[in-house]
Amino acid sequence: MAAKAGSTTKKSSSEGRKNQLDVTVNVRYIDSTKAVDDKFCALEEKEKEIQRLKMIIREREHDLERLSNVLSGNEETINSLDSLVKAKDMELDQISAAYKNLQWLKQETEEKYRCSLNERESIIQQLQKNLQERNKEMESLMFFFAQI
Repeated sequence: MAAKAGSTTKKSSSEGRKNQLDVTVNVRYIDSTKAVDDKFCALEEKEKEIQRLKMIIREREHDLERLSNVLSGNEETINSLDSLVKAKDMELDQISAAYKNLQWLKQETEEKYRCSLNERESIIQQLQKNLQERNKEMESLMFFFAQI
């Protein structure tokens, strides 16, 4: 019986070790499974983050394309307005030159008009002087004929 007791002790000791190894294996399996699940969850989170970032990048690219189109349209508008301003500047230069010509013509016309008025005034004074002289001559002649 002692031999049996020793063998039973060996058996129970080896069964205890086996149970202990089974528990250790199960614990490690559960830990490994939990670690794999944690890694999988972390991987899923990273994948969701990557998808979110890809969507943000697509939105930004769309925004950049839209802004590029707006910028292109604004550049066309600026170029068009610049051309219009240049044309208006040329038109203004032409109008300014025409205005200066008209001012010069007005001054010339006014000067000729003043000269003409002065000449007329001079002629009128000369005619009035001649008329007065003729009137005096007529009075003298009438006085002379009245005495005869």
